[in-house]
Amino acid sequence: MTTNVFDVMLQKQKELQLRLGMDLDNFTPKERAAFVKEFSLWAIDEYSEMLHELPYAKGWSKKYDKPDYDHEKQYQLCKEEFIDVLTFSMSVAAALGFTGEEMERMYLEKNGVNHKRQDNNY
Repeated sequence: MTTNVFDVMLQKQKELQLRLGMDLDNFTPKERAAFVKEFSLWAIDEYSEMLHELPYAKGWSKKYDKPDYDHEKQYQLCKEEFIDVLTFSMSVAAALGFTGEEMERMYLEKNGVNHKRQDNNY
């Protein structure tokens, strides 16, 4: 049996949240809604941090064109910030009660819909 990477990630996030005193599997509906809202906002904040690390983030700045500007370093920093986005997003997914298989299935279904939309000039 193949291990679903989403299951692994969800379990890791549940373990981390439990260490922080939040048992995602036993939230009341009100606690769950508050958690999803708060962690979604934090994920948005991490997206903002990622965008600030992106080369050419500030269109007016000339620093990106200097020979010593390290574009690859900045892309690595973007990747690190994206992992923070993913971390908060996986906590939200865990709080919503996703399973890894459900995430994979729903992603693939939605990806198919998106391709059909493009086929129809969406």
